[in-house]
Order: sequence, then C-alpha cells, then structure tokens
Amino acid sequence: MKTQRKPPADWHPADIKAALEKRGYSFRRIAREMGYAMKSCDSVLRRPFGPVEERVAEIIGVPAATLWPSRYLVPLRRLGRWHQHRRTGAADRRAKPRGPRADRRTQRTA
Repeated sequence: MKTQRKPPADWHPADIKAALEKRGYSFRRIAREMGYAMKSCDSVLRRPFGPVEERVAEIIGVPAATLWPSRYLVPLRRLGRWHQHRRTGAADRRAKPRGPRADRRTQRTA
C-alpha cells in the first residue's frame, strides 16, 4: 500500500505578519492602500480573499501559492501529485445573468 504524501502546509499567520512587519507593512496599511475597511484585510489569514492574498504575496516577495498552498493546490488522486489550480473569481461567475428573468435584463434598454 502506498502512503499518500501530505500537501505543503500553509505559512503560519504569525510568520506572515512578521514578514509584513519586516517590510514595514501591516494589514491596516494594506487595507488603506487598497480601499478596504481597516479590519477586513486580516481576514486573509483565516479565509480566502484573492486580491489581498496577491498583495500580501507581492509585498513579501513569494507567490501566493507558497503562502497558502491549501488554497491554490488541488489534489489529483489519479496522479498522486498536487497541481496548481487557478480559481475562478466572482467576476467570472457574474459575467452573464442567470435566473428566470435573465433574458429580460439583457433586453432592457435605457
């Protein structure tokens, strides 16, 4: 029986905060620069928040998939390896109207 390899672990939140502080940044400063509420950017430590993940990774100087591999790597059991997976953003999901009135929304003219 083969042993399954574990996926790479996410960076510890304290390590991410320390790396930001070494470069003179805080989550409040990132929120201010990006136009978010002051407390919203530190939520990236607990749950996915795409734009902030990318900005934090840019500041630290490593790819976001290195900081949070559990969010970016998807297991392919057939191959027994972990592969990079690009998530679709909310903008892609909102590209076309859905639902029973979708055709009426697209036909309206101002």
